[in-house]
Amino acid sequence: MAIPKDLVDLITSGVSILVATRSADLVPEAVRAYAAVVSPDRRRIDLVVPNGLGDRTITNLKDNGQIAVAFSRAIDHVSVQVKGTCVEMRPTTDDDRATVERFRAAYIEGLYLIGMPRSLTGRFRALPGTMVGFEVSEVFNQTPGPRAGEKMTPR
Repeated sequence: MAIPKDLVDLITSGVSILVATRSADLVPEAVRAYAAVVSPDRRRIDLVVPNGLGDRTITNLKDNGQIAVAFSRAIDHVSVQVKGTCVEMRPTTDDDRATVERFRAAYIEGLYLIGMPRSLTGRFRALPGTMVGFEVSEVFNQTPGPRAGEKMTPR
């Protein structure tokens, strides 16, 4: 499934990214991720899961590949959930650093606008990490309000 065009800017900006997976025993796991990149055909998203904190997430993805990712903008709570299947994982490289740092700076600034001090948010780290690529199967509106939970279709 292709992500609706109007969501690409949201997903690739400095939004909160939370990745949810599950173990073989159906134990849920969640971790913050960084630096989402949407493919030109809008059918795939790549993002960075930090090593250490994201180790269980990576193990779960190797086991079953199922992933759900929430993208949420702090200033107005515009949010979407994207579900899919992991199709690629690789260590981050020096080439990924610029994308990660640009995203991280925008994320920290967005949190600053709602009152979180940079002295706290500046500690967030994404690298070293694992670049996780997944194919999109479903997209849901998660913005609080009457349409929350509604399945979205490509436009």
